[in-house]
Amino acid sequence: MKARCSLEISGPLPCVGVGPADFSRAAHPPFSLAASGRNLPHAHTGVTAKMRTITDFKPFVPSNDFEVSKAFYECIGFTVNWSQEEICEIDTNFGYRFLLLPSNHNNYAHSLMLHFMVNSAQEWYDHFERIQLAQKFKGTKVAAPDLKPWGLLITHVWDPAGVLLHFAERPDAQK
Repeated sequence: MKARCSLEISGPLPCVGVGPADFSRAAHPPFSLAASGRNLPHAHTGVTAKMRTITDFKPFVPSNDFEVSKAFYECIGFTVNWSQEEICEIDTNFGYRFLLLPSNHNNYAHSLMLHFMVNSAQEWYDHFERIQLAQKFKGTKVAAPDLKPWGLLITHVWDPAGVLLHFAERPDAQK
């Protein structure tokens, strides 16, 4: 039996003082408006204030062997932008970056997944096979594209530390 969850709001929430209208699409404009620096009403107080912005987002990704992981990401086509003793920045060359760490505290890598939306999961799989990724890096695995029940075609890759990378496409999207 699947658990069901629903939320009905009939009046102001006592903890924040907002009502049902505050949860409508109109009350929460697209992020692009917020990022533009426009003055927007604060959902909780109704006060117009300059919207806070996030200018970058980079997850921390663990490694078991820092140099091996850097080489792995370079091998798949990413770039090491800069590197210091205890951290480096990996650039996907598609506008996204992450910070690689030299350690894997509490085996965190086996709990971490990175999801990349791509134009072709098959082309990424073919690339990984062509460069013999799994043969070059101990502990690395590459799985052929698999259509998931939720509609994404995904090529799975496990990096040398066990981080699971999803190279996913929407097969029904126009190409």
